[in-house]
Formats: sequence, structure tokens, C-alpha cells
Amino acid sequence: MKRNLLSLLVAFAAVLPMKALDYESARQQAWFLTDKMAYELNLTNEQYDRAYQINLDYFLSVNNPSDAFGYSWSWRNEDLRYVLFDWQYRLYSTVDYFLRPIRWSGFRWYYPVFDRYRYGYYYFGRPAIYLSYRGCTSATVPACATRIVLPRKAGVKAATSATTDAPQTVPVADITGPDTMAAATPVDTTAADTMAAATTVPVATVET
Repeated sequence: MKRNLLSLLVAFAAVLPMKALDYESARQQAWFLTDKMAYELNLTNEQYDRAYQINLDYFLSVNNPSDAFGYSWSWRNEDLRYVLFDWQYRLYSTVDYFLRPIRWSGFRWYYPVFDRYRYGYYYFGRPAIYLSYRGCTSATVPACATRIVLPRKAGVKAATSATTDAPQTVPVADITGPDTMAAATPVDTTAADTMAAATTVPVATVET
């Protein structure tokens, strides 16, 4: 009888929504992940902000295990394809902890990026929109229930050569800072307030 009851409880728990992250946790996870993407993919200032926006939307949209690789995951990849240079997206697609940043494993949420990077260690400061952007999901904004595509950055794809994978400087009118993010002194926030300890690097303002 006890075994049957336990089986029923497990089966019932399996169908309940298991939201991965609340807003504050999602924001921290999105910053941590985007910081590592900036480090490995050499993101520009504008890309850094937009990738953070995309990652935050994705984390906020994961409410159960099927969401991790469902529509929200597909939309995240599509949005990143617009934001990243071709060579960056190809590299992104080969890095599993970027491509699949959250999974349901052993009845818990698992974040592969922590197998590679120490929690609380940052290479860059917060994105410029870290405080102002609060995510866009069907739960937070009704209009977000339909597909939302970020504006395509003018000139990025056309200026990316098909014959080379090297980063190229692309003049974009709405970028106010350097084309490539300047390397920042690594920030270790494990010994202090995770959010307050980081030194913000100059990043371009992105309209949301």
C-alpha cells in the first residue's frame, strides 16, 4: 500500500508545473550565462545586452521540463541567430552549456555552465539593461504570448564574410561604445553581494 501511494505521489508530482526560476534567480542566471558567452564568443556591447535579454526571457519561460527544449528554446536560438555574427552562432551551437543551458535531471534543475565556470565569477559587469529590463513572457506581458522577434541589427549579416570565421569590425549607427567589448577585470562575487560587487563596464543602450 505504501509503495502504491508513493508511486502515485511521484506520478502526481511529475505533472505539476516545476518553474525553474523566480525573477531574481532568472536574472542572475541570465547574467552569469551571458557573461560567459561574451567571454567565449567575443560579444560586442550591443550583443551583450541583447543576449542577456534573450537569455532572461528564456529562463523566465521555463515552467516545466518540456519547456527547456520546447518553443521557448527554439525562439531563443532563432533570436540569437539574428543577434550573433555567423561565426559566433556556429561556435555557440557547438558549446553545449550555451546551447542547452538548463535541464531537468534527477528530479532537479541542472545548469551545465557551472561544470565549466565557478559560480559567482564574472568577466564583465552587468548588462546596461540589467535593472530596467524585467523580461517578456506570456506570464508577465499578455502580448508576449505571441512570437516576438528582436529587431535585426542593420548590417551585421551582410558584413559577415562567408569565407572567414574571424571577428570583423562592423560600423553600426546605434552602437555608442567600442565595437568589441573591452576586457574587464574579472569580478569574483562569491565573497560579497553577488549583484553589488561587480563593476559595470560601459555598454550601449538598447531599446526594449
